[in-house]
Amino acid sequence: MNRFVRSFLVVALAGTFALTGCKKDEAPAGGEKAAEGAKAGGEMAAKPAPTPATADAAMKALMEGIQNKKPQAAWDFLPASYQKDVTTLVHEVGGKVDAELYNKAFAVLNKALTLLKTKKEYILKSKLTAQALQNPMLPPGTIEKNWDGVVEIISIITTSELAKAENLKTLDVGKFLSGTGAKLMDKGFEIAKAAGQDPTMALKGFQAEMVKTEGDKATVKLTPPGGGSPSEEQFVKVEGKWIPAEMADEWKQEIERMKGQLGAIPAQMAEAKPMAMPMLTKVEETLDKLNAAKSQEEFDGALLGAVAAFGGPGAGAPPGAMPPPDGAMQGDDMKAAEPANP
Repeated sequence: MNRFVRSFLVVALAGTFALTGCKKDEAPAGGEKAAEGAKAGGEMAAKPAPTPATADAAMKALMEGIQNKKPQAAWDFLPASYQKDVTTLVHEVGGKVDAELYNKAFAVLNKALTLLKTKKEYILKSKLTAQALQNPMLPPGTIEKNWDGVVEIISIITTSELAKAENLKTLDVGKFLSGTGAKLMDKGFEIAKAAGQDPTMALKGFQAEMVKTEGDKATVKLTPPGGGSPSEEQFVKVEGKWIPAEMADEWKQEIERMKGQLGAIPAQMAEAKPMAMPMLTKVEETLDKLNAAKSQEEFDGALLGAVAAFGGPGAGAPPGAMPPPDGAMQGDDMKAAEPANP
């Protein structure tokens, strides 16, 4: 399988492994907002696309689906038993994560979302955050321009089926991808385009041409976008769906490898929890103070206090004080710099 096809399938299908949903007759346990988000995702759920009759048509359907911001195409590409393998993996993740730690992280994320929604002006005007928000790789104004888009992405996540750890134990990946997943992809593509990278344009130019078909085997000429060198790839039909032969050969081995990795999750989370929980609580308390700020001065004071509490730059400054500008000298530094009397 050529490098382009392998990379694309890894990205598209890895996303499928990461996304989870709820059973149709269950509401997510993430509160009213999460229930509303899950309902909206369910209402948008699309029926499975017709199975392409040929190997070249299968690849075209996958690529066109992603170009049209429909991550469901990655799920539809998989044979039924492969979808079942993904389902099993996600169920196992749901049974192995530490629910208290997972839910605490989402509680912090929700408070961060509130901060981004209500304190945008304070954040952008704060001297402490100005430098952190500067990125020479982005055109001027990119962060401000995409602020609302990023906030919307976080909002989609926090009101989705992912809002509670117990929701990971149930799954309708296809429904999630056609609902919540499509919303996330749409916003992600929008932000990437604003930053000068248009994913849809990057995928244009892909071509799949049938070379030959012999029973349940086929050879397809694939030309990656951007003028890459074409290559002939072998496909096989598995449960009525055409997939790359190399993918079929490696699938079971990869699934077993992933299952083995999942076995380490409980021990890893148990080891991280004693440090992670107090840290999350500390972050949550900081977000509460920042969200409660009624002025730029109060916001900057709370932010500086947080920097001091976490041991960052300016940690020695009194609460409410701003750190000196780069290169400035104060107090003993100025005295030390004074020339000695002759």
